[in-house]
Amino acid sequence: MKTDYLAPTQVLPALMWMLILLVIAHLYRSSKQHDVAYKYFLPNIYYKLGASLAFAIFYAIFFGGGDTVAYYDGALALNNLLLDSPGDYYHQMANTPDWSYYAVDFTSRTGYPPSWIYKEPEGYFVCKILSIFTFLTFKSYFAATFIISFITALVSHQLYRLTLDMKLFNTRFLAFAVLFIPSVNFWCTGVSKDAIILISLLGITYHSFRLIFPKYRNKLVNWLMIIIYVTLIYNIRPFTLIPIVLPLLYALSARLLVNIGMNDFLVSFTRTTFLLAVLYFAGSSIFNQTEEELLENNNLVQQAQVIQQDFQNNTTYGDKRYDLGNVEFSGSGLLKVMPSAILHGILSPFIWQAMNVTLILNGLESMLFIYLFIIFMRRSPLRKVAFIRKNEFLTYSIILVLILAFLTGLTSGLYGVLVRVRAPLLIFTMLILIIDWSQVDLQTKLKKKNKSSEFSRQARIVASNLKTGVNDTSNTGD
Repeated sequence: MKTDYLAPTQVLPALMWMLILLVIAHLYRSSKQHDVAYKYFLPNIYYKLGASLAFAIFYAIFFGGGDTVAYYDGALALNNLLLDSPGDYYHQMANTPDWSYYAVDFTSRTGYPPSWIYKEPEGYFVCKILSIFTFLTFKSYFAATFIISFITALVSHQLYRLTLDMKLFNTRFLAFAVLFIPSVNFWCTGVSKDAIILISLLGITYHSFRLIFPKYRNKLVNWLMIIIYVTLIYNIRPFTLIPIVLPLLYALSARLLVNIGMNDFLVSFTRTTFLLAVLYFAGSSIFNQTEEELLENNNLVQQAQVIQQDFQNNTTYGDKRYDLGNVEFSGSGLLKVMPSAILHGILSPFIWQAMNVTLILNGLESMLFIYLFIIFMRRSPLRKVAFIRKNEFLTYSIILVLILAFLTGLTSGLYGVLVRVRAPLLIFTMLILIIDWSQVDLQTKLKKKNKSSEFSRQARIVASNLKTGVNDTSNTGD
């Protein structure tokens, strides 16, 4: 039966939950009244609630369908199953979808999860998570939307406070980069896979970097949250773990080396060796295999090929698509399409490719990113790159962006899929582009000052030794 999203049973719980969430937000903000890091806390809450509502209205009411509605229908079936048979509900929640139980556990009384969602473990996992929210919200789709957007707002504000504390970025643009990018808020704050991925990615980043800063406490809480977020990503979009884990290991290992007292040369040498070793083993693993061997032995590459060919050949997804050409899934073939895939992964669709209501925001943002990139390149880009390379968070960000952009650009094929999957990387792309130039200059000046101070110190030691030597000689002569 088709859900009436404007019915009182949908609207009233949503209004109740929106009021509850806003009261919580205002009370929490009042407790941080004099903390400048919370200047944008309430605007961020309101912005994300509004963006999630716009997303929900567009897809549930005007568009009349989409993944978001399918996840909601699956969650409702699970919610009804909990009331009808708690044991069967637990079985569904604890196991991957099994068709032999589809018509056994679910009935006409409980309703059935959409079959195309049930056959996809990743999509059905979203239904499982959402079923918890629908139970709390009296089965209101909009109420569940508000709760998810509220969680997104809290986690994104955590990252904002972390980056603000680093004093690396132009503070005039930092809030926009982390909290207010329009397309990120539209695609990643409602009932969707993308919202859960964004929450998890930002959460992993926040808690991982808190682990390496000695002034922060509650390390156990950080580890616990990281495990939860990793579990969510693993069950929903596992390939996203690669662009998160690899740069994290690279960045955090550098901080560990600094903490144990290594000097700049040894830190740089160790990091470079680590990076070259990863590239060597990855390259030898990929380039020594044919396309058939690589597809047979590598599940990620196999999955990428299936997704890429599905989006490229299936006309039911629409005609707003881009083409990387005939992609050969071998080492040399992937290397060949890498620049194009990364370019599409970060900047597409361009404004002339985004002439419809769902893509226009991304087209305008593409122009903004191109402008920021030109500004970035105009003034000593090599010094900025050197600054990025020596900072753990910036290193993490740029590696994350490049790997995720490549995987997204390679596998999406459709602009409608691309703008959703790549949305989280826009935050880190903008963070890189808004590096505070004064910090780059400051670091350079400090290094020069330290070198000068070291030279002066050595000169004083030499002078002192010479003076001591003269005095000793004089004393001997007497």
